[in-house]
Amino acid sequence: MEKTILIFGGSGFVGSNIAFLAQKLGHKVFISDKTKKEKLNHFNFVSCDITKLETIATIIGQIMPDIVVNTAAIADIDFAEKEKEVAMRINFESAVAIAEVCYVHQIKYIFFSSDAVFDGNKSEYFETDIPSPVNFYGQTKALAEKRINVIYPQSVIVRISLVLGLPLDGGNSFVADLKNKLQNRVNIYAPTDIIRTPIDVKTLSSAVIELGSSDFSGIIHIGGLGKINRYELTRRLAKALGFEENKVLPTNSGEPDSSKARRHKNGCLNVQKAGLVLKTKMLSMDSVINNSISY
Repeated sequence: MEKTILIFGGSGFVGSNIAFLAQKLGHKVFISDKTKKEKLNHFNFVSCDITKLETIATIIGQIMPDIVVNTAAIADIDFAEKEKEVAMRINFESAVAIAEVCYVHQIKYIFFSSDAVFDGNKSEYFETDIPSPVNFYGQTKALAEKRINVIYPQSVIVRISLVLGLPLDGGNSFVADLKNKLQNRVNIYAPTDIIRTPIDVKTLSSAVIELGSSDFSGIIHIGGLGKINRYELTRRLAKALGFEENKVLPTNSGEPDSSKARRHKNGCLNVQKAGLVLKTKMLSMDSVINNSISY
């Protein structure tokens, strides 16, 4: 059944990929962002500065979508640590404002959160684990999760660890950045002690669209079936992209200097719940990597 889907932050890497798949599946898609990108001209676009909270209700009220997906965020951990007011405005206040409007209209709300809500001291994290962020970015996401659950418990909170894939038109893509560095023969230093459960953006998009049409509510972890450190992941991606693995060199994340925020070293999300409630299958690491190097 065709749905009308509104995606805040829809011009970004994750948001645009969700929009592309949703439109391909026959849904009516609206992208809401500050600027419209040239390669996304075929989508319905609504200009929105998400920091201006009063515009959120107007946009949702005009479109009256069946599903609202919120991928908008200050995801740069160091920037969030320095510009706390901006990060709080976008990651918490705007996210909560969307939840309030969706509650009024009883619209399905899908909010993107992060493994950064955890301190990284456990070997893996379940949806029921209590957040304990070590940086301000993680704090904003944890606060938003808690408040959204109070305001509109029928919302879906999607936690992700690391998203891999290529952008449709810009956006923060680890794979695209890696490919660019490899093409320029730059040595890449990747930490052996940062561990994640990555997911490719295609599988993530499929899961999000499925969640939008389901009765599921609450927190769900979306990620790959295996855990991997950033060094090994970067080497495997380099090989999959057709480059020499020896350009990727091991390092240790160490302790951050005063100019950088603390990082959680272990961001491994247990995806057992996703395996039970979704038809979209969580994939092996090989499949995640293969899916992430092509459009």
